[in-house]
Amino acid sequence: MVRHSICLAVACLLGACATTPRAPEPTSLPSDGRVEVSWADPAAFIEPSCRFTVEGRDTGWVRSLAQSTRDRAERLLPAGERLDIRFLVIDRAGECEPLPRSGGIIRVVREIYPPRITVHYRRTAADGRVLDEADRRLSNNGFLMDAGRLNDNDPLRHERGMIDGWLRALLGTRR
Repeated sequence: MVRHSICLAVACLLGACATTPRAPEPTSLPSDGRVEVSWADPAAFIEPSCRFTVEGRDTGWVRSLAQSTRDRAERLLPAGERLDIRFLVIDRAGECEPLPRSGGIIRVVREIYPPRITVHYRRTAADGRVLDEADRRLSNNGFLMDAGRLNDNDPLRHERGMIDGWLRALLGTRR
């Protein structure tokens, strides 16, 4: 009995030593000066029903969404201004649902699962004055009606489209 307990304790210690701590996920894009984009813990953006899927283990989509947000904002932001954006909540379009026969899980996009994103932003002038700062809740209940994006194979097309619309409203439509 004692020998079994000692072996078990040694095995637990060896297992703990063999486990290396994971590096923390990045929470911002590298600084570029005019537009900064950051986010909360990417794991918090994964819906509970998706946590055990490939999608739930890969949070690279958060970085991709942040990069496209920065690219779009840089094109629209007037010269001399600065924009800081922080994603607080990202609830992607669709929901993960079980596949009946295979036991797998797949993201199903229906009109009852619109994309929802909450951002905090700060827009400043060249002299450092704050021009605008607020939290915004973005949602697009008609996301499936966006004809220009229906044939797009981008899995983030609904979120990107919603963010593009918000940025155009915030910054104007210049190229």
